[in-house]
Amino acid sequence: RRKSVFPPRELVHIALLPRQIQATIFSSGGGGTMNKLRKSEKEKVKQFLSFTGCTNEKAAIKKLQAAEWRLDMAVDTFFSEGAPSGDSTSGASSSSSKKRSPDRGKLSALFESFREDPREDIIGPVGMEKFCEALGVDPSDVVMLIIAWRFKAETMCVFQRGEFCDGMARIGCESLADLQGKFSSLRAVMGDPQHFKDLYQYTFGFGKDPSQKSMALDTALALWQLLLGDRFELLPLWTEYLQQSKLKVISKDTWNLLLDFSRSIAPDLSNYDEDGAWPTSIDEFVAFAKAHKDQMQE
Repeated sequence: RRKSVFPPRELVHIALLPRQIQATIFSSGGGGTMNKLRKSEKEKVKQFLSFTGCTNEKAAIKKLQAAEWRLDMAVDTFFSEGAPSGDSTSGASSSSSKKRSPDRGKLSALFESFREDPREDIIGPVGMEKFCEALGVDPSDVVMLIIAWRFKAETMCVFQRGEFCDGMARIGCESLADLQGKFSSLRAVMGDPQHFKDLYQYTFGFGKDPSQKSMALDTALALWQLLLGDRFELLPLWTEYLQQSKLKVISKDTWNLLLDFSRSIAPDLSNYDEDGAWPTSIDEFVAFAKAHKDQMQE
């Protein structure tokens, strides 16, 4: 039986330290190997390696621990700081180096190939359609929304030059082929509860008119179908309720809380708490859904 590195009293003090420092202490004591990680952490290590091209598992784990297991933050740090010390890709071929530090000149040229108006430093709707065609994906494919999220794009159907070039560099790409090669890793975000929540919450600001505080109902319904279509069994009924209601816009509060509602509510609404802190629109939806259920049973 292996003797603990720390006596119980020291463990108490370590537990009070920030997680980044805890990670450093425990990794120095022989930690940081895949077999000591939880299943969700192992999956994030695999995603990190796929995103970055890094081949050193221990280095990947350290990056993720330092980012408190936030995959997007760890990947951003990797590309902004370069490969970690000890990464077996260091000093490797120039192609490996490019994966870590994409050529900014190539990214700028790629941006220019989709920029339709020389007076504006953006890829607009026409250029965005060409971008999707070049990638071989439909504009309504969820991977395009995930790319916009990773690019930190502020407005739907628009990429600023900085968003495009920084975003491509952030995920380790300098060509369309590189980006296509990341599709499976990008789609993996949909299977991670925390990253999906980040993507979902980002989508509200991305999808609404920049001059408005709320999102147009038609836009919200389309985005809910994209994000929650196979996750929220009551989505068709929620859509029906909204379409017959007087609501024309969706607030940020309603948008965010619908995800929590979809994750917690039973399909038959049997666990709905009338005293819960749900927005009025969700309370009214539950009444609508129960009435609908009663009519179906008559």
